[in-house]
Amino acid sequence: ESAALVDSLRDTSARLANVIEALLDRHPTLGSPIVMGFSQGGMITFTLAVHHPEVVGAAFPLAGWLPPALMPSRRRPHIRYPQIRALHGEDDSILPVERTELSATTLETKGFDVELLTFEDVPHRMSLDMWQRLRKWVAYEVRQRVVDGRRPQGPNV
Repeated sequence: ESAALVDSLRDTSARLANVIEALLDRHPTLGSPIVMGFSQGGMITFTLAVHHPEVVGAAFPLAGWLPPALMPSRRRPHIRYPQIRALHGEDDSILPVERTELSATTLETKGFDVELLTFEDVPHRMSLDMWQRLRKWVAYEVRQRVVDGRRPQGPNV
């Protein structure tokens, strides 16, 4: 975790939040946006979810983590935060799964809705099982938006 990485994640997520807001103003949607990213994109996804919850309906960080310097000190009251559903390979030598486990555990202790699934024998890539789980999660989120036009409130899939 370097200061340059943290600054980059903070800046990129703020710029992306502005882009999402502009797109929502220009192109109304059913429900709030679904965001996802792999590796550094997973780090941006975590950062968006906890620092810009107003533009995220559901977040799917893949093989990413939230550096401790970006960990919020607490959940802000009266803010609707997105569900965070993360996937990570257990044999990832590029971005060790332990970092993501710590991120998920810390966010959970602060009251965030986080679920992390890890996959044995998977390096820094998406396995077929990971893709299948991601498809189920995203399909559920999309169905909720199409059927209700809202952020899902129901049980986890």
